[in-house]
Amino acid sequence: MTTGVFLVIMMIALLFIGFPVFVALAMPAALAIHLFITGVEPTIVVQRMISGVNSFTLLSLPLFVLLADIIARGVMGEKIINSTFAARKSVQTQSTTGLG
Repeated sequence: MTTGVFLVIMMIALLFIGFPVFVALAMPAALAIHLFITGVEPTIVVQRMISGVNSFTLLSLPLFVLLADIIARGVMGEKIINSTFAARKSVQTQSTTGLG
């Protein structure tokens, strides 16, 4: 069995069991590194994994989702939607009556 097939089968099995996605992706990768690649220290692997995700670009995605959740739970979301509808009605009225 090749390494890729092993990783895919283990990931699918972990997802069907009910593990979170990040665990289903990380466990097979860590196990494959441990079993199939010899001579690599675990500390180096962990350090490279963390440095690979340590990026402002990747940080913007969860913060964007958090901001959307905060806006949706508060009054600000309703205000934005109401002002959008009001602006849309204003534009529709101007386009049907004309500018003059």
